[in-house]
Amino acid sequence: MRLKFEDVELLARRAGFDPQVSPVIAAISMGESGGNPLAHNPNASTGDNSYGLMQVNMLGGMGPERRAAFGLQSNEELFDPLTNMKAAKKIYDSQGLGAWSVYKSGAYKSHLPQSFTPIQEVSTPSNKREFRVAGQSLGDEGPLAVAMGNIAKAFGLGEPAPQRVSQGTGQMMPVSNGGGNVVEIGKALQDLGFTVRENPHFGGVGQHSPGSAHYSGNAIDVTIQPGSPLLAGRPDSDWKALTAQYGEKLRQMYPQAQVLHPGYDPVGGHHEHIHIGF
Repeated sequence: MRLKFEDVELLARRAGFDPQVSPVIAAISMGESGGNPLAHNPNASTGDNSYGLMQVNMLGGMGPERRAAFGLQSNEELFDPLTNMKAAKKIYDSQGLGAWSVYKSGAYKSHLPQSFTPIQEVSTPSNKREFRVAGQSLGDEGPLAVAMGNIAKAFGLGEPAPQRVSQGTGQMMPVSNGGGNVVEIGKALQDLGFTVRENPHFGGVGQHSPGSAHYSGNAIDVTIQPGSPLLAGRPDSDWKALTAQYGEKLRQMYPQAQVLHPGYDPVGGHHEHIHIGF
C-alpha cells in the first residue's frame, strides 16, 4: 500500500505540523519512502535502520533512546503512518528539516505538486452557518465526507425538524430535499467552496437547450475551481475526480432532481461540471 501525496500531507497536519510546512514534509516522505508506510531500510553499512513513511532511523543506540522519547515499545510501531509522522514531528522540533537527507540535497522538490492548495482557515460570524473547510479532517473523515455532511446539515437531511433557518436571518426556509429550492442549494454549495453559475441569482444564464430549467431559474451548474477549499490538501489536478465524486453524492442526496456530472451524463455536455435542476 502506498499513500498519495495529499494523504501524507493530511497525516502531517494531524501529527502537528504547521500547514505551511506539511506539504514539504509530504514531499520529503515521498522522497524517503515513496509513500510506503511499511518501508524499511536495515542497511547498517550506510548508517540506517529506518522505518516507515519518514524513514525514522532507529540504528544502534538511537533505538532505545528514541523508543523512550516516542513512547514506543518496538520499532515496528513506526509502520503505523500516524505514529511514524508523530515521531517525525519530534525529530523536526529538535533538528529541523535538515534531519532528512532528501531535504538537504533538494531531492524532495521533485515530489512537490506543480499546483497545490494548502489547508485554508475560515471564520464565520456567529449569525451565519458555520461550516468546516472540506480539507479539515476530524478523526477519519475525509474532505468528501465533511463537505457532504455540511450540505446535509444545511438542508436538514436526516434531521427530524421540517424547517431550517436561512443564513444570516431569522426567516424559516423549507427543507430542500422536498421542495427543490435550487437557489438555496447553490448558496450552501458556494459556502463550501463550489463555484455556482448559470442561474439568474448567480450571474445570469448563457446558452442552453430550448426549455432548459436554467432559463426558469430552476437549475444551476457547479464547478470546482483552483484555489477552492474543496481542494485543500490535494493537487489542483484532482478537480475532475472530485467533481465526479461530489456529483454522485449530490445525485443520491437529491433523487427528485436532475443531477448530471462527469461519470453520469446520459444527455452529454456535463464532463466538467455538475448540473442540478428541478
